[in-house]
Amino acid sequence: MVHRATFAFLAGFLLLSGIARAESADYYEAPGKLDAVDILARPYSFDEKGDFLAGVDDHLHFFEAAVVNLKSTPTGAKDEAKAYAQRAQAEISPLLAKAQKEFKAAKSAGAGDWQNSQASSRRALLDLERAYGDLHGNVRH
Repeated sequence: MVHRATFAFLAGFLLLSGIARAESADYYEAPGKLDAVDILARPYSFDEKGDFLAGVDDHLHFFEAAVVNLKSTPTGAKDEAKAYAQRAQAEISPLLAKAQKEFKAAKSAGAGDWQNSQASSRRALLDLERAYGDLHGNVRH
């Protein structure tokens, strides 16, 4: 799962490689508590819909911030860093859009379709987290 430490490492990598600047107004950390109990670890009943949606929303804010940071590549960045940011953005953005779509569907789900909608939202978020983790794992230290 993605945690603040992972985000901090990626942010550090981006700063060192010249992709992001800490003093930039475009750089920010996702609001949310990704180190809280993992919202994907268990199914939620319809009565717990708000808890599930709040957790998914926190995760989505994290990835939205990651995409914003990847888009803010300074002109003086190394070619390798620019290529990484472009590839990462190209891989993450469509998965983020799908997760956001599934999140909206889960928000409007009624009791009858809650379990299917929750499963679709969970699957989209897992795909997003897996892709992000794969990209992050390929970063040279």
